[in-house]
Amino acid sequence: MVTPEKTRRRATKTAGQKRGTRQSVDVDPRVTAPRRAVVTQLFDDYGFLLAPDCREIRFTPETVLRDEFDELRVGSEVLYEEVQDPAGPSATMVDLQSTPYPRPEEGEEPMAAEDEVPEMPEADLWQEK
Repeated sequence: MVTPEKTRRRATKTAGQKRGTRQSVDVDPRVTAPRRAVVTQLFDDYGFLLAPDCREIRFTPETVLRDEFDELRVGSEVLYEEVQDPAGPSATMVDLQSTPYPRPEEGEEPMAAEDEVPEMPEADLWQEK
């Protein structure tokens, strides 16, 4: 009979593992798991994220995935991995998740109020006959 305890032990062993042995994984203890943040400041060659605990985390274009540094704007939501450097917290990976609003095209004029509202039909179209 298979007991829940035996099932748990079987689930923890992987193919090729011997009983009582564990595989070790090298993990940099300075790096944290990915977290959500918001871009607060952008400059030509670096920027800052606002972490959920209200800390500012510095990042550079090299840390942004898929070369999307130019797509970032203040207010963009990102996932990031953080490392503690002597100079302070910095991001080792920044992944763009969403942007707050579309970027206006170069030379494009904002829409006027009359362009946004469609014309109302004539009054006699609304009356029953």
